[in-house]
Amino acid sequence: ISVGKLLQLHSSIRQQVLRAWIEREGFQLPDTRKMNAIIHDVLTARWDRSPCVRWLGAELRRYRDDLYVLVPSENSVLSEQYHWNMQHELALPGAGRLIVKLAEGEGVAPGIEAVTIDFNYRKKTLYQTHGVPPWERSRAPLMIINGQVVGIVGYYLDKRFMAKADETGRVITFIM
Repeated sequence: ISVGKLLQLHSSIRQQVLRAWIEREGFQLPDTRKMNAIIHDVLTARWDRSPCVRWLGAELRRYRDDLYVLVPSENSVLSEQYHWNMQHELALPGAGRLIVKLAEGEGVAPGIEAVTIDFNYRKKTLYQTHGVPPWERSRAPLMIINGQVVGIVGYYLDKRFMAKADETGRVITFIM
């Protein structure tokens, strides 16, 4: 949901819209104190900040002009690298799994037989450039080919490694 659009609304309507959005996303509503923190601290934060308000079973975060309501994260950082042939699902213990499907003109180009999957949180500028919210960066798998980062699963793939329109590529999805 857009912070800029919320701030254009009258304060009473703004609160109603926030409540409806949180409920629609399937989360319990925050108490009055937490809702006030959202309105006064999160919505009015500078665009380059990443404020967060937590309540039972939920956390609301801001990244740039967008709000996100999420299940609270455990902030576990995976330190292992995984060599993956992209033929079958890849289980990532404690993080989720990567699945692959074939699609015309999408995903990793044919001829690329394997990638290395890494969770290197130190690539801050790469994540910023491709719009990965700060709380997702430690969980966003990097795709590496021949030692070079070529993608962030779910966010970005270097054009040089993408399937062309007439090729069948491998689309990779991260499931938490």
